[in-house]
Amino acid sequence: MTFQKGEVILVLFPFSEKNAVKLRPALVLNVSGKLITVAQITSTNRSDKLRGIWVEKESHLGRAMKILQDSFINLENIIDITESYINRKLGKFSEFERIEKLLT
Repeated sequence: MTFQKGEVILVLFPFSEKNAVKLRPALVLNVSGKLITVAQITSTNRSDKLRGIWVEKESHLGRAMKILQDSFINLENIIDITESYINRKLGKFSEFERIEKLLT
């Protein structure tokens, strides 16, 4: 499978507590060889505390991303993964320039 920045994928996202992983949506930020840099997508609105973007499920962005709930793209929780952590592609975040502005 090939991946591009701006795609929303379902991944086994590692969490620090008890070396756990959970199946979660993530936004592809970059692809470099076998490493795929992703940002966590969570249903907890942290827009007042963390750098990121809140997306409502019923908005044009939410429908294109194919998210099941209103979600926050958390740009404070970014990791590198390999394809073995990816379950499947979900959708696309079409306003990636907003992400790039927050990352710079």
